Amino acid sequence: ALLADRLLAECPHLRILATSRHALGISEAGAAEFAWHVPPMSLPPAAPLPLDELAGYEAVKLFVERAASVRPDFALTEDNAPAVALLCSRLDGIPLAIELAAARVKVLSVGQIVERLDERFRLLSSTSRLVEPRHRSLQAMVDWSYDLLSDAERLVLCALSVFAGSFTLKAVEAICSLEADEYEVIDLLSQLVDHSLLTVETGEGPARYRMLETIRHYAAERLEESGDGPAARSRLLRYYMEFAERSEDELLTNRQTLWLERLEREHDNLRAACRWAIVSGAEGDAESASMGLCLAGSLIWFWYFRGYLSEGRGRLQAMLALPGAPQSGVSRAKALSAAGVLAYLQSDLTPARAWLQAGLDIWRALDDERGAAFALTFLGRVAERQGDPVGAELGEESVGLFRKIGDRWGLALSLDFLGEVARNRGDGPAAEALHEESLALYREMDYRWGIALELSHFGLVALREGDFETARRHLEEALQIQRAVGDKWMLAWTLHNLGDVLRSEGDETGAAELYAESLALFQEIGDRGEPDPFPAPATQFRHDQNDWAQARTVHSAHAHALQDLQSTAGENRTRPGVGANIEGLTKRETEVLQLIAEGLTDAQVAERLTLSPRTVQAHLRSIYSKLNITTRSAATRYALEHGLA
Repeated sequence: ALLADRLLAECPHLRILATSRHALGISEAGAAEFAWHVPPMSLPPAAPLPLDELAGYEAVKLFVERAASVRPDFALTEDNAPAVALLCSRLDGIPLAIELAAARVKVLSVGQIVERLDERFRLLSSTSRLVEPRHRSLQAMVDWSYDLLSDAERLVLCALSVFAGSFTLKAVEAICSLEADEYEVIDLLSQLVDHSLLTVETGEGPARYRMLETIRHYAAERLEESGDGPAARSRLLRYYMEFAERSEDELLTNRQTLWLERLEREHDNLRAACRWAIVSGAEGDAESASMGLCLAGSLIWFWYFRGYLSEGRGRLQAMLALPGAPQSGVSRAKALSAAGVLAYLQSDLTPARAWLQAGLDIWRALDDERGAAFALTFLGRVAERQGDPVGAELGEESVGLFRKIGDRWGLALSLDFLGEVARNRGDGPAAEALHEESLALYREMDYRWGIALELSHFGLVALREGDFETARRHLEEALQIQRAVGDKWMLAWTLHNLGDVLRSEGDETGAAELYAESLALFQEIGDRGEPDPFPAPATQFRHDQNDWAQARTVHSAHAHALQDLQSTAGENRTRPGVGANIEGLTKRETEVLQLIAEGLTDAQVAERLTLSPRTVQAHLRSIYSKLNITTRSAATRYALEHGLA
């Protein structure tokens, strides 16, 4: 730095171009220094791409070129393309890492290299004596960079490895055990950014930081070696438990969209906190188990609004079963109620009723009227779906409690339920009056989701009365709001009901399209209940038009969908939790995960499921992304922890 500053001062026409892990930092001395960040090479997205598009990404191009230099017959093919794309992504587009991985194709297939990336620091090395020692292996390169850090920088870097996604300054302050003020933490983060060990994401809201996956692996190993791993993860769990608790009430206000976006940005970190609660709680840590119940119970509305029903239910079931979990108190009551709601939303009514009743018993013992009223309204909905007349009584009790404590949101929700009961009884005027009162409350709160809920129900009332024009108007308005909010469960129902309107008006083609979109959403969120995904008139229309090929397609899809849903439902009755759509995995991805956990290779999984190896690898990429894991061993652990193997 001193040399560069002196040269620039004495030689006015001189320009210096330097590459380094760190800027020289001489601008303050008078010379003008401009730092240009060199990003990792361009990486392909998670979705499969045609070969010509995939080959255009810089990281893929480098890997193929270097692999061909050590094995001349190597080329990018349909079979190895998913593995090449996954390898480049998991190595963060770091040129040295990709070059070292490419050198291994002399003795390993690309798939074998990917399978060993959890040991990347042993796998990725070179024996060449023509390069600097720090470039002979990935381990040496990161060691060299790590050794240049101060003790405080190392402490922060290791602690940050507990994050699974991007994170904010507040989260850093909560997780790092530093006796430092906010500005000292900012300085440390700035130094790690300068050292190219953190990246900064700016945009709307606070700046967020992210660590490359390779650096996170390295920092996590150093954290475990230090013995501070459990403490750091417990701080992560506590921070996100408190974050989830704040979000719970915010999601029931007109700030809902803002908080849904915040939760979505933190989703990977919330998952990491949940996983630690389960792992630690399984080992008997009562505090982690209790925090986990509170965290999961507080995420009920986020999981609902964004369609993560199976993921949330899987988390809650695992946490409720932990040996160290409390058997009473607010955290358990909240988790039981949340599990019951999610089971109800998936039309799994027997466990839903059991969980809601157990939660209600605890709420009553705690004399918590709000908790009891919440459990009552959903217990009433379950009973109504089961044909039990007690459902209306439970709804009335819920309305009474919400009126007593002045909870407008809860009152609106319970009135909506009583409106459904009246509609089911054929009492149109009573249903309309109850929905009107509910809508008025939602409008007072400027709560768009609730307004859409009532508009959807008004549309259904109008449909049953034969007023198709009114029904269409209400349902289309509800649909617009539900798409904006992202409420997949109500969106699926509104689409189906709007399909009924179009069918009643004679637009069978339009109705069939809405039914198909509705069915896809019901399958995505794991709701195995009503309605019939392809009502008879829609398929009958296809026969009437002599479109036999289309009719066969629809009936085939219908049969397979029902078979799939019945099979999964039967599986859940015998093995609770097994096959659940945890983390948003599809049924096929769950099958792949189970076979991987049994120790099968990609080829064996492909043979067992009658798939191509390329398709299996694509499923694995998706599984790794959804579970935020990077190795087969981590996938196996996850499957075991969640009863999938």
